[in-house]
This record gives sequence, structure tokens and C-alpha cells, in this order.
Amino acid sequence: MRNLCLTSFLLIALSSLSLHAQGTWSALGIGFNGNCRALTSDKNGTIYAGGEFTRALTSFGDSKEVNYVARWNGSEWLTLGKGLDGSVSAIAMDKNNRYLYVCGNFKNAFQSNGLSISTPYVARWDKVTGNWLPVGNGTDSSCSDILFDANNVLYITGQFEKAGGIPAKRIAKWDGSTWSPLGLGMNDDGIVLAMDSKGLLYAGGWFSNAGGINVSGIASWDGTLWSDLDGGLSGGYRVAAALALDSKDNLYVGGFFSMTGAVSSRNIAMWDGVQWQALGQGLAGGFPLALATDAEDHLYVGGSFNRPDGGTAGSLPFIAYWNGNWNALGDGLDSSCYALHLAADGRLYAGGAFSIAGNTEAHFIAKWTPAALSAAGMEAPDEELQIYPQPAGSTLRVALPPRPGRSTNAEIEIYSGSGRLLIRNSSGVISGEIVQDIGKLPSGLYFLRVQSSGNVYARLFVKQ
Repeated sequence: MRNLCLTSFLLIALSSLSLHAQGTWSALGIGFNGNCRALTSDKNGTIYAGGEFTRALTSFGDSKEVNYVARWNGSEWLTLGKGLDGSVSAIAMDKNNRYLYVCGNFKNAFQSNGLSISTPYVARWDKVTGNWLPVGNGTDSSCSDILFDANNVLYITGQFEKAGGIPAKRIAKWDGSTWSPLGLGMNDDGIVLAMDSKGLLYAGGWFSNAGGINVSGIASWDGTLWSDLDGGLSGGYRVAAALALDSKDNLYVGGFFSMTGAVSSRNIAMWDGVQWQALGQGLAGGFPLALATDAEDHLYVGGSFNRPDGGTAGSLPFIAYWNGNWNALGDGLDSSCYALHLAADGRLYAGGAFSIAGNTEAHFIAKWTPAALSAAGMEAPDEELQIYPQPAGSTLRVALPPRPGRSTNAEIEIYSGSGRLLIRNSSGVISGEIVQDIGKLPSGLYFLRVQSSGNVYARLFVKQ
């Protein structure tokens, strides 16, 4: 039976055509009483959610007051102090894994004792002390997105014209002590931000001018100058509502448009740094509002759409997966998706206006587990490999289960998330441990297969 389970796991892991198109939806508790607009996680695997909800549903007919932001510990929703006095649009964890930053349409945060502190439109939660803190003097109007660069500098965008009392039109940065503008900023609201591995910042929104140059719904900032992206967006509302980058720094853009540069691209496209590319026929019946990429550079899209352009209505119900073709994620959702977050363990979290995910009741938030992750759970607990550190850096250490007469050699195979074989080699077993160099692997989720002394073991691991 054990070998059959392992065989099933490997067959699924090696099936690049169906790995992520197949999976299961599940609820996080029962969910919330209102829309979920923002999702992230910390290095400990805690999920954080923000939005327009005020209560987490603990059982039918029962609920817990959370006030626009909450954290999921794997079994229940917990409060962050006593929450905020208004809705949350975006959430980001700082690079030190200590502070959770939130932004949106609020002015105050509430400590656990009920004490109110002024946090105009942006605030941070200290995981160590359990207290809310201001971010300087905040902004003078609402904020729609936030992100950190590699140096832990915070960038925000939104409707504001001042940050910390300093003129900063719709976009600004916070270095931990001081707010600063990004050149002349933008002439209309910013909606979304993304940053590539070289530190190039992308902003999307309603604006048509950035830093004094004409743009159209999207622009880039190199730390000194704003730049256009080959004509940007046109048609429809010509606005970017969602951005995501893959490991090659290709930028995916979703929103309300029909053209990118000179390329016909219905509501979604990719910018490779030089030119625009369409993603099939694009998406229709609504618009993309959230994007996320996985370790294999496949794209997840959430929004108000229900089909590929020219396709059958309802064939992509509010969430989709692009791997060169458009695919549904199970039976999808029953209403719009506003937020996506791909956790380090390969599971996708979705937030929105829905109450059903697949065939599961899930109010405003749900989790998608790809089939390969479910298959990996077939391993017997007493045969579990000890893998460390997790997440792994340049070296992966594997401790084999103790067995009499164990071989001094092992065969190691490492597969990508889509089942592509990346590493295969024989390795010496020293004191029951294998040391494998994984320094050349990009960050992401991988499958490890080890064969030793006639036994086969399979496990998932994360490379940071």
C-alpha cells in the first residue's frame, strides 16, 4: 500500500499538464461577515487578512469581533489588538518578519485594552509586543497598496497628496523614520505596486502622468526617474488594477483595458521589460483584480471575469490559472475575487466577495490546495523525513528514518512544482544524513524523492 501511495504521488507530481488545474478548495474556519481585500503571510505560516469585514465567523450563529483585520493560526481567527476603525486595502509583512503593515481607509487603531491611537490610513502591528504603532504621521487620504523593497523600505500608493505632512502625490516611501516623495508623483490615483528583483518599481492606477511625463495607467520608477512602458494601456478605462512579477522579472498586468502598447490584450498582458505580450485572448465578462505567480512562473488570476475572451460564459468563474492556456481552479468561486496570496507551502489563498469556493461554503476567504500537495500527505508519519532548515537556503539537509542495515548511499531526485526533474544524483549518507546543494534553485516549492536501502521517501520543501 505504501509503494502504491508513493507511486500515486509521483505520477501526480510528474503531470505538468494537470498539477495545478486539479486540487481542492477548503474554508478557513467559516470566514468573515464582509469582503476580504488583502492577504499575506509571515515566515511562521500565519495568514493575515484585511478588508471590509468586522467579524470572523466562529460557528453558525456565532462570531468574533476583529474589525477589518485578522490572523489565522491554522485553526482559528485571532484579533490584532481590537482592530481598526475602517477598511483595509493592502497588507505587507516587513523583511524582518516583525511588523505587519496595513493601509486603507481608516484613521485609528485599537490596542487590546481598547486604547485608540492615531494611524491615519497606514499602521503597523508589532508581533512581539502585540501593539499597534503609527507610521510617522501617515497620509492625508486613503492608501490602496503597499510593498517592501529588499532594504525594508516601504512604498505606498493611493489617493493621498501628502505623506507625513510632506507633498507626495499618490505615491511615497517610508525608510523607517521619514516619508519621502517619488519625484513629482502621479496626477491621479494609484491602485497597485510591484517591484522586480533589481529594485525597479512599477505602479498602476488611473493616472496619465508620472513625474511630469505622459503615461497611460502604468509606469516604472528606477529610483530617480519615471518611465512609460511603450505606450502603456489603452481602451476601456485604461487602468491597471493588479500587478505581479515572475522569477524572470516579467511583469503581469491585469485591469480594465483592451490594448497594451500596440498589442491587443483584453484586460491582461505581460511586459517583458521591452515589449508587451498577450496572454491568449485575454479575459472577459469582468476584469482581473488580483494576480499571483508560483515557483514555476505560472500565473493565478482573480477578479470579476467569468471566461476567456471569446469563451463560454462561466468557464472561468472568478478565478483562473495561466500556464500557456487558461484553466479553471476546480469549480472556481461564486462571486468576485479581490485578493490572492501564494504561501510558501504552495497553497493559494483567495479573498473576495464569494461565499462558495468549489463546492465548499467559504465566506469571503478560501484556500486552494494543488493536487500534488494533497498527494504528498499520503506519506506515513512514522516514515517522515527530517528536512532542515525550512525554508532552505543554499543547502538542504535530510535525515533519513533510522533502519537497521541502512545503506551508505542514497538516490536523490528534486522536482519542480510542475513535476519537472531538476536534480538527480547519488549521495553519501553520513550518520543518517544527506547534504544536498540547492544553491542554483530559485525560490519556491519543490518535491524531494529519496531512495535508500530499498525504501522510497517523498516530501515537499521550500527554497527561500
